[in-house]
Amino acid sequence: MAVVRTGSWAMRLGITDQSDAYSWSSVYQQMTIPEDAARVMLSFWYYPLSQDSIDYDWQEALILDTDLQFLARVMKVNSDSQTWTHHTFELTAYKGQTIIVYFNVRNDGGGNLKTAMYLDDVSVQVWCQTITPTPTSTPTATTTPTSTPTGTPTSTPTPTGTSPSTPTWTPTPTETPVTYSLYLPLIWKHYCPPEARALWVTRWDYSNPEDIQEVVNRAANANFNIIFFQVRGQADAYYHSNYEPWAARLTGTLGQDPGWDPLATAVELAHAAGLELHAWINIYPVWLRETPPPSTTPEHMYNFFNELYGDNWVQWDDQGQPMQLNTYYLWASPGHQAVPEHIVQVCEDIVANYDVDGLHLDRIRYYRPEYSHDPVSRARFADAKTTDPELTWEEWQRSQVTALVSSVYEVISSKPDLMLTAAVWPIYQDQWGWITWDGYSGYYQDSQGWMEAEAIDAIAPMLYTITVQDYPDRFDVLVRDFVSHANGRHVWPGITADYASFDEIWSRIEMARQAGAAGQAIFSYSLVNQWDYWDEFRNGPYAVPAEVPPASWK
Repeated sequence: MAVVRTGSWAMRLGITDQSDAYSWSSVYQQMTIPEDAARVMLSFWYYPLSQDSIDYDWQEALILDTDLQFLARVMKVNSDSQTWTHHTFELTAYKGQTIIVYFNVRNDGGGNLKTAMYLDDVSVQVWCQTITPTPTSTPTATTTPTSTPTGTPTSTPTPTGTSPSTPTWTPTPTETPVTYSLYLPLIWKHYCPPEARALWVTRWDYSNPEDIQEVVNRAANANFNIIFFQVRGQADAYYHSNYEPWAARLTGTLGQDPGWDPLATAVELAHAAGLELHAWINIYPVWLRETPPPSTTPEHMYNFFNELYGDNWVQWDDQGQPMQLNTYYLWASPGHQAVPEHIVQVCEDIVANYDVDGLHLDRIRYYRPEYSHDPVSRARFADAKTTDPELTWEEWQRSQVTALVSSVYEVISSKPDLMLTAAVWPIYQDQWGWITWDGYSGYYQDSQGWMEAEAIDAIAPMLYTITVQDYPDRFDVLVRDFVSHANGRHVWPGITADYASFDEIWSRIEMARQAGAAGQAIFSYSLVNQWDYWDEFRNGPYAVPAEVPPASWK
């Protein structure tokens, strides 16, 4: 029987005496678990230190595969116990596999807060059915040091307590434990700045649970870390909604329960793969047909609102004509009070019933600048003018959209960890004469104003329209414009995957990084699939996994 290595030394991960430094300090050991193992146990002692009382710093231990993909979490804490603690974790499920035992300490770098962890006596204990078992292979290690945390503690804590060599599990008399010790330090340290790597997944990208599993597998393997998962397209639902009917795409019939829940499935699978899942909803589009929706339970917004308000709730043009059903979207009016009330209810329903990591708003703007001159909006604007004679129609229109964003932000405040994000028009204000209608004056979308008002956590400018897609210089200018007005919030530039050369995508990711953007959003899953760029992401700009950047203001 091998002897567990003990002694007075300890290995330190993290920073104990340097402030304002982002740091990932890690150590790992690769080993193969014997095929004939009856029981396998990871055992180690750790001594955590942390001045950060919130979840931006942590100490953790993971099990990864040889591609550094997540298999299991052994422990994750943010502790300042300054006490040696013994921890064990079952590895029997990985018999016959080569795994990596990975320890990591993350420092967010905010203020003078430091987080570190000491490790000692890390071992993998194996029980086999034979008296003198032979491992299928000896443990191997791969190390790639790229950075070293600075500073040296004035003293090293000394482990005390019972040796961890004997786990709590007791083998049967026919089994003999053999311990394979992982002799630390075998150091792999690297710095990988947190950045959002979001992937838009439209409602046309999935039809069954197997489709969603494939989406998640591909996204996780390519080292994305966020999925924008569309669950509301035209006032319908790809989840169990208390306010809107099941989408017709799922069964062929609007309002028919498909027998499974796409959003619940996506949340579960994404979280199991280490991805965040943000529910993506179209805000003002209501219907996409030339014929009205059939009656359903719950009733579709088109039918319900028509019964209550006639056609006063849809967007009207400046000639006094209400928008009609057509082959494009019918849009609801931001200025009709019942519209935002309904949308807020939809958002509350999702947040209350699903473990999503955020809400992602799309088409949160007016249809075009000559809309919506509906009777309700005109009357409300006239009332507002009586108290503010200097108020313009354009300012009032923008305020209606901004008010809804603020209301949804209040909804997610019930769960402080949730993020509110939005896909926004690629040119906020056209200072360059590139387009006819910009976001601010053409669509009454004050996206930079939302950031200034702290009414949203992140925006994803859609920098892939015809005006921007083939102009990398414009892309760079626009990213820098949004970043310079972020007010400490996040900008995740939207990049299309619809390029014949992956270099076009990679160069834009690098432009976004150089401009100081907090991440990127790739449009879309189907386009990455079409060009089969999954390996290019994994082996290129996303070669090193990254955490989602924290919302430090929450």
